[in-house]
Amino acid sequence: MFDVKVDGVAELREKMKGLPYKVQKQVVQPAVRYGANIIAEQARAIVRHMDDPTTGRQIARNIVVKYRSKRSAQIKGVVYSIGVEYPRGRMPKGNPDDGVNTSHWHLLELGTEKMRAQPFLVPAAVMRAQDVSQEIAARAAKRLEKLEL
Repeated sequence: MFDVKVDGVAELREKMKGLPYKVQKQVVQPAVRYGANIIAEQARAIVRHMDDPTTGRQIARNIVVKYRSKRSAQIKGVVYSIGVEYPRGRMPKGNPDDGVNTSHWHLLELGTEKMRAQPFLVPAAVMRAQDVSQEIAARAAKRLEKLEL
């Protein structure tokens, strides 16, 4: 899909190899969270142009970054997901435009049979991949230096 080159990751990996999992998590988790927030902000910027100003529904307002603790534990790593959060279940009566109900986001992202896709999550990740990788490596290295005694 895309290639990213990050300097300094090999050295960072070597430093972290001997550390216990708990310390590795303390180093990596805040750095990955920061990187995920960069992608989320880019996605918000892209989707703001797609939001219909005549309604109160704002997909950009509902883009969130979530820590996936179960998946992180399974792979012994750090997993964050970036997506659109909206209330599950039935649509409220009267279909109110309160900005919260953006259950149509996937129709924009993936398209339909009659409407072309207007993706915003994947392009945000692709656009900022290099920046995010560099930032994660820099922040993790800084955090590791701070934790080392």
